[in-house]
Amino acid sequence: MLSSCGTKRAISDLAADDGFYLKFDSVANARQFEYSFKGFKQMKWDRHVPHFISELNGAFEISTPEVYKRPSLAGEEFPLFASYFYSLPDSTIRLVLYEWSKYLYKDEQETKVLWLLEKDKRKGYKSKYYQLKQEFQKLFGPPIGEDDELIIQQGSGEENIYMLQTTWEQETFGAELYLIFEEQQYSINLKYYWK
Repeated sequence: MLSSCGTKRAISDLAADDGFYLKFDSVANARQFEYSFKGFKQMKWDRHVPHFISELNGAFEISTPEVYKRPSLAGEEFPLFASYFYSLPDSTIRLVLYEWSKYLYKDEQETKVLWLLEKDKRKGYKSKYYQLKQEFQKLFGPPIGEDDELIIQQGSGEENIYMLQTTWEQETFGAELYLIFEEQQYSINLKYYWK
């Protein structure tokens, strides 16, 4: 959880009590941070490289990220995955991706079965998105762009795609919180990067 104190702290001051590691720092320090969560699990990145990483590759050589799955807290419905994308050879974190998702790192069959259980739970995902948005607004300040309601697009099959996005831009960082809810991907993500 983000700190709920009334004073706004600099992004560089975020630490373990916040639950997020958003420091322009070495991946070794992020690794130690993740190790502080009892029951964490280190995962192997098994997906295609997101387009936003390709954009970073123009300025830096980006390594395969270190990925950690945090244990779910009591009453928490969404497992949290933290991915740290860092540059070589200096191991400096360039982008952090937090993903609240039930389907990540499951095989195709498990994902299909899970979708049958999840497809009617759009309200729960939307509620979690707005909770996170409110918490990140306290930390990042007012967004420069946000969706007021779910954006609905026709998917490739019979299912619609539902999306929400909020964007923050500051002098030293950028962040995007987004919800995507469709058959192949249903998660809430925070992408945080340094300029």
